[in-house]
Amino acid sequence: LGRLAGAASTTLLLIAASAASLGVLVYGLAVGTSIQATVLAKARVFVGSDLAASVGRSTTPARPPDLPLPSTEVVKVPGLFIQPADIEVEVMAVDTATFAEAAYWDGSFSELSLPQLLSMLDETSPTGTRAIVVGVRGDDSTSLGSSNLSAPLDVVANVKAWPGMSGNLPLVVVERESLEPLLAGIGGTLLGPDQQIWAQGSREAFHRALTRNGMEPLSLLESEVALETPALQAMRWTLGVLIGLGIAAGCLCVTGLMLNLESRHRATMLAAVLARRMGLGGRRELLVWISEITASAAVSYALALLIGLPLARFVSA
Repeated sequence: LGRLAGAASTTLLLIAASAASLGVLVYGLAVGTSIQATVLAKARVFVGSDLAASVGRSTTPARPPDLPLPSTEVVKVPGLFIQPADIEVEVMAVDTATFAEAAYWDGSFSELSLPQLLSMLDETSPTGTRAIVVGVRGDDSTSLGSSNLSAPLDVVANVKAWPGMSGNLPLVVVERESLEPLLAGIGGTLLGPDQQIWAQGSREAFHRALTRNGMEPLSLLESEVALETPALQAMRWTLGVLIGLGIAAGCLCVTGLMLNLESRHRATMLAAVLARRMGLGGRRELLVWISEITASAAVSYALALLIGLPLARFVSA
């Protein structure tokens, strides 16, 4: 430690260079991982799961009998309005028995877990259709429909986000058995429902399973496709170049640091001979040399974390 603290300016310069190059590496890895995770999360929120297939226009979907993947059926009904705010919303009817096993969920969406929210939809209410409201505040006076004809909602929870929500359009989530009575109570809708099947797994296996059950999807959305857009690919490649430069520069600097320390060690051979005479064996001397190199690399990496992580956190936010 004393030798490292009193090292020549060349050694300190190499430590600073190692810190800068490793900082670039930390920055590239942190920002790249953050962007990929964020994009995938947003894509899965939009799709609802890994995969979503539109299979019809019915309000009472039947679950395919032989899907080998975790799956659930969902019905989306757009073009409705929530009262008294008179804000356009989309209604989503979910199968509470299977939704949790197939839908994408993140703990930041709500203080309650997804199974807890679904169990609240399963209960009966004398005051209206039990519903979860997303993107707009709902209370005891909330209803669905127009100012002339509306059906009361019993809002059991307000959450920040929900699988399958489309952009910034608010969402009302109900249990699928209550969808038809709810639509009948408000006189129906001009826009037809979209019956979807969500699943987790590969696109090929999902498509084969649907075809085997006689269900040819009208459209098939895949969350992974979001990562293949040109803008995101360009950003990921740029970060990949940064990571590559950080690895290359880091290797060069650490190698230079090791060579510099080794040359300093040779220059102090007389001190090493005296240390041998005082009982410092060859194995212990090698251990001291390795410890000095490790300490130098550790100082570089610690500085790299101090440089790279705050920058990555700033850019990610």
